[in-house]
Amino acid sequence: MNALKDNAGMQSQAIEEVGRSLAQVIAALHNFCGDLRPPTLTSFGLEKAIRSHAEAFRESHPELKIRLELMPDGQRLSDPVRLALFRIYQSTLSNTVRHAHAHHLIVRLGMKPEEVILEVLDDGIGFALPERPVELARRGHLGIVGAQERALAVGGTMDILSSPGQGTRIRVAVPLPAPS
Repeated sequence: MNALKDNAGMQSQAIEEVGRSLAQVIAALHNFCGDLRPPTLTSFGLEKAIRSHAEAFRESHPELKIRLELMPDGQRLSDPVRLALFRIYQSTLSNTVRHAHAHHLIVRLGMKPEEVILEVLDDGIGFALPERPVELARRGHLGIVGAQERALAVGGTMDILSSPGQGTRIRVAVPLPAPS
């Protein structure tokens, strides 16, 4: 009889452990989904989504000083453009932390009548740009290649200015439809 109670107690503990593990996985997935498409992006725009993300990013990377120079984007950007620019911004921050060893980062978002411009500049170690972007993928820099593909997918361009010891500047420009 005691063996049955012990077995039932162990099963109950195992079920509780599985429940805790599932709760952790669900929370991690929720955070991951929020990172992929933050709720503020559609409701409040790209500027607010970047500000919100940068605040959380600063907490997890206090060694990196981030300066934001962001114009409100209002409702001028389509959802695909907002999402593409946000994901490019995220990828750039991730690459900066992983590879650049930067101390300072500037994120700019500018709106012109004909285009939106996202720029991310760092004071990191920089890198030599290959002649062909495919070389970046071969070197394992898939984030840059993915960012270029995102920019192209929304009709934009992405320019990279970097050299060893000189930091990096990523500039994405996406044309906007004429105001109606």
